[in-house]
Amino acid sequence: MTVAPPPNGSVCVPFPSVAEAVFSAISRDALSSREPCYCCKKSRLDCWLDPCAGLLAITRNIRDPRSYERLLRWCAEGGFELHRTGNLDWPIARPWFYVGDGANYSFNGDAYPVTVIEVSPNGTRITVRRDRATKKDAIFAIDAKGKTMTFTRRKDGSYRSSKCGTWVLGLGRTSERNREL
Repeated sequence: MTVAPPPNGSVCVPFPSVAEAVFSAISRDALSSREPCYCCKKSRLDCWLDPCAGLLAITRNIRDPRSYERLLRWCAEGGFELHRTGNLDWPIARPWFYVGDGANYSFNGDAYPVTVIEVSPNGTRITVRRDRATKKDAIFAIDAKGKTMTFTRRKDGSYRSSKCGTWVLGLGRTSERNREL
C-alpha cells in the first residue's frame, strides 16, 4: 500500500482512505463488533478521542507505510475511519454504523435518539427510526412506528440528512434540547 499525502486546501478528504469494498467486507465479518483497545480496554473510538499509550505508540511514526497500515487496521477493527478536514493536524474520527446501533441526529444543540434500521451495502446511505425518550432522558425506548429518516455519507465522512443536509448522524443515543432558543 502506498500512502499519498492528503491534498492541500479546505477540501475534506479521507485520512486514511478506506474503500467501500473494505467497508462491505468488514461490516459483514463476524469479528467486526467494534473491538476495544488492547491497551486501555476502552472502545477504540473513545481511545482515539483520549489516546492511551498503545495508540500513541501506533501513531508515533505515522509517515511510515507499515505504521500507517497498522493504524488503518486498528481503526477498522474499532468500527471507524479517520478524515482530515482542512489543515487540522489530528484527523477526525467518523464511525461506521451497523443495523441495530443506537444513534442520534443533531443540529444546533438539539439531539434526538434513533435506531439504525438499514445500512446500504457500501455504507453510503443509512436509514434510522426515531426512538422515544423519557422526560429525564435517561431511558430510551425503540419505537416501531417512529419517524424514519435517511442520511447520506458526505466527502468529509459525516452522515447528513438526505433532504436538507442540516441534521448530522452521530453514534450513541442522546436526547437534548437547546434551551437558549
